[in-house]
Amino acid sequence: QPNPDPPPAYTCNAQSNKVALMFIGNSGAGKSTLLSQLGGDFEAGVAFMEGLTTEVGEQVVTLDGSEVILIDVPGIFEFEDERTRLNAIKLTEALKRGYSYKLYFILSATNRGPSSAELLMMSKVNDCVRQVGDAKITFRVIVNHVQNNQVFDLYDKNIAQDNFQTLFGKLNMKGYSFDITISSVILLAFDEEAIKRKALKDTILSDIKLHEEAQVTLIKDITVTNSDLTAFDAAIIALMSPFLLVGGVAGLAIGLVIGTVTLASGAVGGTGYGIYKGTTYVTKGIKKLLKSKKQD
Repeated sequence: QPNPDPPPAYTCNAQSNKVALMFIGNSGAGKSTLLSQLGGDFEAGVAFMEGLTTEVGEQVVTLDGSEVILIDVPGIFEFEDERTRLNAIKLTEALKRGYSYKLYFILSATNRGPSSAELLMMSKVNDCVRQVGDAKITFRVIVNHVQNNQVFDLYDKNIAQDNFQTLFGKLNMKGYSFDITISSVILLAFDEEAIKRKALKDTILSDIKLHEEAQVTLIKDITVTNSDLTAFDAAIIALMSPFLLVGGVAGLAIGLVIGTVTLASGAVGGTGYGIYKGTTYVTKGIKKLLKSKKQD
């Protein structure tokens, strides 16, 4: 029985001077839709309880007179743990193709700020990726699906104005690194008509022009499981206990217990459901942590 997983490889061979644009995020963040705004023809939309993109795809487009490779990758976290693990493997493989990369994190806006799944995804990728020569990678961030002015102000005041540095500085937890360099944050309003007209292209393209590409090497493969997210949620609870409501902690515990019991009964997606319920309450704590910076 052959091993379906690609073998580890921690260096990348440069493919001439080809520039690749990659949007990294979790399922449902809108990565494929945003790439399609730039001329790609990737399948975009919604899927029930899983990401629509399941394989890595490449398309060559011309942006501002230069050829750029758009790379569409699956989202990281899924309800099924095996899908999460495989998605991390596919992202690792896509980063080993030897291009000069422009890397973006794509987040999906909520009225509570970034989710624990988004923060863990950013930490995991940053831990593994370096420029050739071991310099740190500089990322840029697009916050998609901003629904209204209140959500815009939440992300603008707490994240965009200092490129995540206040929040990252508060996430001081053993075993997790948030020494992440973000050079810009774009907040994109949710507008279906603008998406149909591909009216977001100019906004995204103007930022891409400012983002210098870098040849990438991986110091280790990106490995992620849903158990990692459960552990991360627990670490956030310990960190933010002064900011979490008792009901929030109880909700997390109930969610995880439901997931475990459901899994034990043999139902598909039990663990995923528990993680979903738990993460919902943890994000409330993240919102309170963001607010707490005003008291420092």
